Formats: sequence, C-alpha cells, structure tokens
Amino acid sequence: MSKEEKQPTIGIEPDAWATVTKCIGPGYGKTQYGKLPVQSIQPGYYSHEKLYSEKSVIGLMKAAYYDGYTDREEELRKMHKAPWTDFAGKDIHEGDIIEHPSGERGRVVFLEQESDPGDQWRVDYGEDNLSRLCLQVGDKGQAVVTPNV
Repeated sequence: MSKEEKQPTIGIEPDAWATVTKCIGPGYGKTQYGKLPVQSIQPGYYSHEKLYSEKSVIGLMKAAYYDGYTDREEELRKMHKAPWTDFAGKDIHEGDIIEHPSGERGRVVFLEQESDPGDQWRVDYGEDNLSRLCLQVGDKGQAVVTPNV
C-alpha cells in the first residue's frame, strides 16, 4: 500500500504540494514545493504529498469537532437524562460513566420498570446490586461524569 493510500480522505483541495524526485540522477531526493504537483510523462519519476496550511487544518479540526459534538448531542437527546447533576454540576445521561474521587467508576443505568426516580436511576459498579445514583453524586459520594472513551 502506498503512502498516498494510507492518508485519510480530506474534503478540501491542498494549499500546496511537495514533489520529491524518485528517479536516480542529480535531482534524486530533491523536494520541490508548489501550488500544483510537478508532472512527468515517466510514471514513478516523482512522488507527491499534499500540504495544508495551519488555517486549513484548524478549520478541518473545528469541523470534525462540531460534527462529533452534534453527533453526541443527537445521542443525548435519544437517551434519558437524570433529574440530578453530578457533583460538578454537569448533566447525567443513561450510559454515562461516573467516577468518585477514590477512582471507583460505574455506569449510569435507567430502569424503566421502576416509577420513583430514586429507584429508576442506578449505578452499576459491576456488583450484584445497583446503587442509587442520587446517593453517588451528593456531598458524600462526590461522583462526576467522565468522558465516554
């Protein structure tokens, strides 16, 4: 697989090109930079690498972040939201991971069959029983939502 095939697909045109001479001779290994790649009628004479300015890269990163952010927002709208916030004041959703200052972690679970919010919202620490969420995020438990990785 060539280097060109390994690069991720980027939906904008490059700002410049780096063209490296691959043919043996006085220009072997020489890199030329330009707005367009250097062309040759001999296949394999040059290799080309796309170059992007810092402005273009930052724009792409922002676009990717906001795409990911809106995807996460869409997921959150579909999931249940707890009636409490974590110890830091962030919203808690079904499936979130909470972590205590001790490092203990658990997954937030919503039980639809229960009617009382205290019984519906639980935390699964991998034990046989589920702990009530409301007891984990207060002054005693001090649990906060961690990023889902």
